[in-house]
Amino acid sequence: MDSNRVKLSILENSELINIRDKEYDPNEIIVIKRDGREEKYMPEKMKKVCMWACDNKEIFANLLLDSTKIKLYNKIKISDVYDELIKTAVNNISRIYPQYEMIAAKLYLLKIYHDAWHIKDKTKYPDYLEVVKKGLSYSVYKKEVFESYTEDEINELSKIINIDNDHLFTYKSLYTFYSKYCLNYTKNKKLELPQHAYMRIALTLFYKEPKNIRLDLVKKFYKYVSEHYFTLATPIMLNAGTLKQQLSSCVLSKMGDDAHSIMDAIKDIAIYSKYKGGNAIDVSEIRSSGSYILGNNGFSSGPVPFLKIIESTIKAFNQGATRPGVCCIYFQWWHANFEELVVLKNNSGTEENRARQLKYSVKINDLLIKRVLSNKDVSLFNPNDVPNLIGKFGKEFEEEYIKYEENKSIKKKIVPARKVMEMLLKERAETGNIYMFHEENVNETSMLNRYINSSNLCCEIVLPSRESKLLCESSNMNMETGNIKISKEYSAGEISLCNLASINLAKWCFEEIKKQQDIIDIVVRGMDNTIDIADYPVQEGRITNKNYRYLGIGVLNYANYLALKKITIDTKEALEETHKLFDNWSFMIINASLKLAKEKGRYIKFAESKWAKGQLPLFVANKKALKLTDYQPDLNRWKQLASQIRQYGLRNAQLMAIAPTATSGKAINATESIEPIQHFFYKEDGKINLPTLVPNIRKNSNYYKIATDCNQYALLKLAAIRQIYLDQAQSINSYFKKITSLTDFTLYHIYGFELGIKTYYYCKTEKDVIEDICESCT
Repeated sequence: MDSNRVKLSILENSELINIRDKEYDPNEIIVIKRDGREEKYMPEKMKKVCMWACDNKEIFANLLLDSTKIKLYNKIKISDVYDELIKTAVNNISRIYPQYEMIAAKLYLLKIYHDAWHIKDKTKYPDYLEVVKKGLSYSVYKKEVFESYTEDEINELSKIINIDNDHLFTYKSLYTFYSKYCLNYTKNKKLELPQHAYMRIALTLFYKEPKNIRLDLVKKFYKYVSEHYFTLATPIMLNAGTLKQQLSSCVLSKMGDDAHSIMDAIKDIAIYSKYKGGNAIDVSEIRSSGSYILGNNGFSSGPVPFLKIIESTIKAFNQGATRPGVCCIYFQWWHANFEELVVLKNNSGTEENRARQLKYSVKINDLLIKRVLSNKDVSLFNPNDVPNLIGKFGKEFEEEYIKYEENKSIKKKIVPARKVMEMLLKERAETGNIYMFHEENVNETSMLNRYINSSNLCCEIVLPSRESKLLCESSNMNMETGNIKISKEYSAGEISLCNLASINLAKWCFEEIKKQQDIIDIVVRGMDNTIDIADYPVQEGRITNKNYRYLGIGVLNYANYLALKKITIDTKEALEETHKLFDNWSFMIINASLKLAKEKGRYIKFAESKWAKGQLPLFVANKKALKLTDYQPDLNRWKQLASQIRQYGLRNAQLMAIAPTATSGKAINATESIEPIQHFFYKEDGKINLPTLVPNIRKNSNYYKIATDCNQYALLKLAAIRQIYLDQAQSINSYFKKITSLTDFTLYHIYGFELGIKTYYYCKTEKDVIEDICESCT
């Protein structure tokens, strides 16, 4: 480039800067409309917009206009004017002025209405039939779903789309919902507005229902979900009604101890990661390093090299190209390679002996805890040498374990039990990412009456999984064409899947009982339908889902709910309220599945369950947990329910699990899951500044309590109360300002296990920046 061109370039850039820095008289500015037309900027017209956004409060409208005025320049795009208004409102959100949350949301609504469908009338959505036709023409929507409805039916549903429900969003929740859940028809162009996304999901979940009732079901589901009475996990929100309709959040699988099983399991992880499933895999049976491999006279390198393959796999097969894949590895505390496995997340070490992109969960049991408390030794084994330990828990496990300890012909490594626990909890304290899974608490209270070997990526789902086993492999050549077919025959294993929804306690709990049951009924029915309409990229998932019909109904907005009731989360009053709440919530969910069983039939494997024998989660609950409150559940109504279940069965083998709800909670401005708040106000850094106020901050400030300020033992007691009524588990985080004593840290976790807690999720301290969690479960 010659010197004159360089000078010209510098001059042009400086003039552009000067143009943008210069303060213009708004009456002299020309704006460029979205269709390319130029017209004079009209301050009064913009003031009307701001007055609407500010609910006619002139002081706020004037502040927006005055702050934006200095950013205007000649021939500015009208879309940029709106962006500047939105930025101004967003930057003013604070604890002192929470009003700006809703002001920014209303301005952002105008922006997305214009951008997506050129809407000028902010009281009216586009015709829904037009949206459907566009979605089908661009191959966004699945023909089988949308063409099962007549145009008259779609027009009827269009009439109930309620644009007013868009005003239930705050700015952050609207931005989250629109950017994550509203589908595009091209890379950068949105097909859906928020109510379209809700209607797409409602249409999809009920399209196979009998035609004489399905429109009523769609209308009811749309009404409640769009009014934020409940949320759905990300795979349902994103995939329902699309060409790749994989709807399950949680994928639990198991790796056997042979080459075929290992590589087949890794392939399955890759496929589910591609379709936005959150993976967890149990590798407990992989033989330890140095053990002999019959057949090739070689020696095993242990589980770590295979975990490195899993790590590489989830990097390559990310979740729909929108975020990295995630996988949690479950392994036994007594595995001979425990000391190598438990440090894989650690920042020390080299890339060769670490796999930091994975999550890890250690499976512990009563035997380890007893020996920790009595300061005794334990033995670490090669799983291949101790087959009778696999699938055992409680007394059966202890008896077999002691036999192996006493068997001098079996190789073992003897270490102090406290060293095992210390290594585990040291890594949990330092990384925050070592989860814990208690085998007795999971299996002794499970309704399945089968051994459950692991949980999922977010520690709330507890379901069994088994590896498929290759029986034979053959090839066949067509002599005429030369085509060759290879056939592989497997003994089918199980990949357990779970479909998640969460009840918004801050709305649901304030309704009368009949409406509460009505909401629960439609949620359970909709989630049950996902099993029959979903696409299954791996056959073992289809087999398990059809046999057991697992669901995971949970809750969110718990801290907000308690604060609305003027209850602080770590108090005795919160314990009593929680016991009453989950007694009713659990009863209604189980009752909804009973009603479905009467209508549609029980799940196939019902006869083998504890449900079939008249058991319920309450009847097998931890006795210490039941004594934590004065509240007494009505046992007669529970016994009547159990009697009905014995007669008619249940539609679903598992029903309740409390997931993290990090993403779906943001999308309706709810406090996360059952967690305390972590801040009153904070900003999320990323592509866009997302300031966040806890919901109902003015009403609730005196009753909210920051997580690290809470009594952590009180939070464990709350978890224990909830666990009484859950057939699965909870994503339970631990919060500490600073962990100064491993002894105290150990006793804290043991106390929770003594109260029946099944799993522990993250450990968070004030200094932590926790990694991205699984969006599938949330």
